[in-house]
Amino acid sequence: MRYTPYLAEKWRGRLEMGYAVGNYCTCGLEDPYLQSNIRYLTWGLGLDFQIYKRLWGDAGMNFANILTEADRNYGYNVLAVGLNYKFGKLD
Repeated sequence: MRYTPYLAEKWRGRLEMGYAVGNYCTCGLEDPYLQSNIRYLTWGLGLDFQIYKRLWGDAGMNFANILTEADRNYGYNVLAVGLNYKFGKLD
């Protein structure tokens, strides 16, 4: 049996990075609009926490920055909260 401090058993942090292609342009002064072939660089931070044996919760924030040249482009942020069930053998 391995020794893991209590907080390390119940809480886990994560860092995410990604590259995406889509059609949602947050550009200009008007509402966002559709434009094909928009490229995004995404990154995020998150925290997973154990609720009960196999049941985990998670909370995180992702930030997407538009790489494609467009007038007055800006990124957007996504807040995510979830519930996870872990299948398979428990450690």
